Amino acid sequence: RGVTLYMNAIICDDNAREREWCYKELLKNKGSFEDGLEVLEYESGNELLFKYPDLEIGIDIVFLDIMMPGPDGITVAKKLREMNYGGEIVFFTGTIDYAVNGYDYEALAYLIKGKTSSERFSEVIRHFLIRKGERSGEVIILRCAGETRVINLSAIKYFEVYKRLTTVYYGDSKFSFYSPLAKLSEELEGKNFVRIHRAYLVNADYISKKTMRDVTLRDGTVLPAGRNYIKKIKED
Repeated sequence: RGVTLYMNAIICDDNAREREWCYKELLKNKGSFEDGLEVLEYESGNELLFKYPDLEIGIDIVFLDIMMPGPDGITVAKKLREMNYGGEIVFFTGTIDYAVNGYDYEALAYLIKGKTSSERFSEVIRHFLIRKGERSGEVIILRCAGETRVINLSAIKYFEVYKRLTTVYYGDSKFSFYSPLAKLSEELEGKNFVRIHRAYLVNADYISKKTMRDVTLRDGTVLPAGRNYIKKIKED
């Protein structure tokens, strides 16, 4: 089983316009979360700290303004950690003066209001996905032409390479990127992927039949097999 690719986020900022900006940036990255994105908004640290213990969903990331009425963002981060919040924290503020203190609470990033581009925001989301994937060990992170896909290994049927471009087929989707199959084979060693041909790397869980000439997947897809590769699979 792979990890579920969703994000439950909190935005805590006393400025409604800044909350809206952050929310819109999250929506721009919604495609990275095939299982959904949910965002909760709070106008103050006190409101967040009061409601956090009773939330019915696990929170993956908190975007925290630092300069707020009542407890500032650094104080809120400290209290969240004391409540055993183990997700990511991103400080979003108008000043860099508190950056060092912010990293005391294992902040994922520190974004400056009015100076953070959509590209920088997306970088933070990619960093979040990488951390989540690394912790689970059950996803692969692929990039091409500025796009990042985080894919459950369990959803991948096979990889196909054609003219140096590799395509991964998973669920009802596919994504093309640049990476040699040999490198992918090394990266996925021990994850139940087998090389059946110089152009194909297949998730063994999806194989329903194999001969010396081809491999049939559970969905009926037939892929050509290389004799030497199949011999090694049979020996294993």
